[in-house]
Amino acid sequence: MISRYHGDVETDLGQGSVFDLIMDHDGTVAKSLEYYLSSDEQTEKYFSSLSDALCRLKKYLLQNRIVTMDIKPYNILCQMDASGIARLVLIDNIYNSEFIPVSNYCRFFAKRKIDRKWQRFEDSLLNAFNGNKALARMLKERSVRRSSR
Repeated sequence: MISRYHGDVETDLGQGSVFDLIMDHDGTVAKSLEYYLSSDEQTEKYFSSLSDALCRLKKYLLQNRIVTMDIKPYNILCQMDASGIARLVLIDNIYNSEFIPVSNYCRFFAKRKIDRKWQRFEDSLLNAFNGNKALARMLKERSVRRSSR
C-alpha cells in the first residue's frame, strides 16, 4: 500500500524522493487515482474495485499507524489486475509533519489524526471532482456502511 522508498536524489528542480515504479498486471505504469476520478465513466467502470481499494487503504493506514502529510489523488496509484483495481499505493507525502509527533507513539492520537486526514481527503475529492456522480455515490455508500457498524 506504500511504495518502497529508495532515498533522495538531487534533480535540476531540487531534491526529489525515489520510490518504486508501480506497474499494472499488463506491464504498463499504474495510473493515478486522479485519472480514474476524472470522469464518471472511469469511476463507474471500476466502481466496486475502487471502493474496496479505498476501504483497504484506509484500513492499512489505521492498522499500521501511517500518518501522511496530505492524501492527494495524484499521489495515489491504482494498481490494476485482470479484474480491476487491485490496490491503491501511496507514493509521496508519507511523513508526519507534527512539531511534536505524538501520533507516532500513541495509537489513539494516530487513529484520530488518520481519520481527520482521511475525512479531509474525501472532502477534497468531492470538491475537486464535484461533477462525478459515481464518486459522490461511492463516498456516500461508504459513509453509510461506516455508520452502520
